[in-house]
Parts: sequence; C-alpha cells; structure tokens
Amino acid sequence: MAYAHTTFDSTRNGTGIRAFLRSTLATMADARRRDRAYRKTYRELDQMSDRDLADIGITRFMIGDIAEEAAARA
Repeated sequence: MAYAHTTFDSTRNGTGIRAFLRSTLATMADARRRDRAYRKTYRELDQMSDRDLADIGITRFMIGDIAEEAAARA
C-alpha cells in the first residue's frame, strides 16, 4: 500500500512556521480592522434620524452598503 508523504521545508521560498504565523496574524488583524470599521460606520449611521440621513443624501436601506464600503477602505 502506498502512503502519501509531505515534507515541510522551512528554507524554501521563505516559508516556514514563522512566516505562516506572521501571515495568519496579519490576515486576522486586517479582518478585525475591517470589522471595526463596518460596525462603527453602521452604528453611527443607524443612530441618525431619517431626516438627518436624508440631509446627507442616503436612506436607511443604504447603511449596510455604506458600512461595507467603509470596511473595504479600512
């Protein structure tokens, strides 16, 4: 019976456990930053009255999309 064998070469192409962890932590930090930007934007707009939202040219139905745009820019 043949078995698959995988080796982990930490010297090839700058890969290794440290690089993996660094990349994973950076990805997690980016996700947290985007999540914070989304929640902050959504919360601030959601607390405004419909009249205040109309004054700045948006409707309550647009809040989620605007929060997503803010998160993408974070």
